[in-house]
Amino acid sequence: MSSSTQQAVYRLVVFGDVKDSAQRNHRAKQRMREIMYAVFHEALDAVRVGPGQAHVEDRGDGILLALHPTVPPALMAGVWLEEVRQGLIERNEGLTEPVRMRLSMHQGPVSDDGRGLYGRAVDLAGRLCDCPTARHVLDASGADLAVVVSDAFHTAVIAECAGERFVEPARYRPHRVTAKETDERAWFCVPGLPEPPLPEEGGGVPGPDGTGTSATSGPSATSGPPGPAAETVPRPAESRSAAGDYVEVHGGDVVNNKVDTLQGGLHIRMGEGRRRGTEEDRT
Repeated sequence: MSSSTQQAVYRLVVFGDVKDSAQRNHRAKQRMREIMYAVFHEALDAVRVGPGQAHVEDRGDGILLALHPTVPPALMAGVWLEEVRQGLIERNEGLTEPVRMRLSMHQGPVSDDGRGLYGRAVDLAGRLCDCPTARHVLDASGADLAVVVSDAFHTAVIAECAGERFVEPARYRPHRVTAKETDERAWFCVPGLPEPPLPEEGGGVPGPDGTGTSATSGPSATSGPPGPAAETVPRPAESRSAAGDYVEVHGGDVVNNKVDTLQGGLHIRMGEGRRRGTEEDRT
């Protein structure tokens, strides 16, 4: 294995994990995986991200996705996320075992040794996706999708790209995540809800095994009573910033770039995306 193969490259890392997958029988798991992959790939097609720009690893009941540095992170945190949400709503209609997902985002140096991706960025994205707070938010919201992003990603992308389609910082709330070697502030969102139903301040959240807690980060983390399911809430307004800028981070530096002008002469235009769901979802 050459050293160049293992050289770290700054990439956006996305983890997706399905709720309660272990409780499904074999046939139900097969259907779950079909839905999960269809939703992810159709969302990538909607934002015109091709196979050469997205590394996909199977995680059984989840997916690890790493994007090429030329893919605008605001595109993934905005239109792509909304496409995933609408895809889940569409496919879950009428299912007795709906596919409900937690999804995390973080960016940082990632290496590929030919067997898979590794690096702290991958570790942190995985722990955020699996953290007790993310599980609580998905359960309490009753939604099809709950999102958690790292503090660094929130600062560099979510907060900086307000106004890009479906990038809405006002819907995110902070909460401290403590798991294994991880002790960091993260930001949570339920697309379609004004704010996520975070645990009450100081209450903590039981871990997956019933032990351990995840503490809150202060008064700003308090969310009040859980909101209604995402399907019954009007979709966020569809707007696009006039400048069309996005923020890409390389080695800690923040650089402003045009959405349709990418590195290496490669161009990706902001797709309108396929509108899914019922008429009520669109109003």
